[in-house]
Amino acid sequence: VGFLTEIDKIFCARNRIQTAEPEQEIFAGSFSSGFMDDVFDLEHEYFAEGAEEGRQQGHARGLAEGALLGLEKGSELGRQVGYYMGCVETWMELLQGTDLGCKENVQRVARRLRELSATFEQLNPTDEALQDTLEKITTNFKLFTALLKKNQPYNPADIPSF
Repeated sequence: VGFLTEIDKIFCARNRIQTAEPEQEIFAGSFSSGFMDDVFDLEHEYFAEGAEEGRQQGHARGLAEGALLGLEKGSELGRQVGYYMGCVETWMELLQGTDLGCKENVQRVARRLRELSATFEQLNPTDEALQDTLEKITTNFKLFTALLKKNQPYNPADIPSF
């Protein structure tokens, strides 16, 4: 009854019906085609309002979830590349002045990793080159550890998170 009363009020307001006994006259005219048009118009208005509200909420939630996901993925990538570069710099410091540290192959791969790391930091996260550069860094790191005869794979569980 409350719903029909609201619809009746809208119908009366739109059609400028004024009565001494509004409930009787409104009810008598409620089933006319004009009334049903108003009901469908009202339904359409509420549907459009709900759809717009849903779009706005979806957009806000999507932005928040996207920002969180971007932060998580960026952090993972940064930790991975940071791990590789930390290992390279540590090994190069430890090997400085040794026969192994002076080998041209080791020096060349270490330089290449430094170059790729610098390139990686400047890439746009939406750029497809980011994944290619990460694969090159991973491959060169594996080559670097193979040249040193050290097995030091990247394992995210071993890296402390802050």
